Amino acid sequence: MMKRNPYFAIFVEGPSSWPRFLEDPSTEKNMFAKEVYIARRATLVGKMGENVPQGSRGIALFIGNAESPAQYWDNAYKFRQDSSWLYYFGLDIPCYAAVIDLDTAEETVFADDVEIGDIIWMGPQPSVASLAAGVGVLHTAPSGKLGNVVARAISQSRPVH
Repeated sequence: MMKRNPYFAIFVEGPSSWPRFLEDPSTEKNMFAKEVYIARRATLVGKMGENVPQGSRGIALFIGNAESPAQYWDNAYKFRQDSSWLYYFGLDIPCYAAVIDLDTAEETVFADDVEIGDIIWMGPQPSVASLAAGVGVLHTAPSGKLGNVVARAISQSRPVH
């Protein structure tokens, strides 16, 4: 029986041709159990809601990092996700964002699923919804909807943290 080399990583093309290194793109794991991330976000909602009347707490906006190109777009530096994003959401994937409504505690992850052109190069990939569920977030939306959510909060005079 052949042993799997733990240091072997395959090179895959990510969404929009961003290079990523993954051991197995179909079984990407989070650092902690989803209950850890759920508890961290619940603590944040509780702390940010202290001494603030219900209905005026606003939303907490989390924006993960994107790939950073070196000389040109397809030659990216090694990806490093934002530490706050990793602490609360644990998804080490570029171009993800999230909003937590501090009045309702509703959490939404914003990202785009891979398209058929990407799947041809990378093979099957987990959906945004399945990755979000892995960290205890039930709602997902395409990244294009994030601006609408923030604009709606601003139009309602709700703080954006």
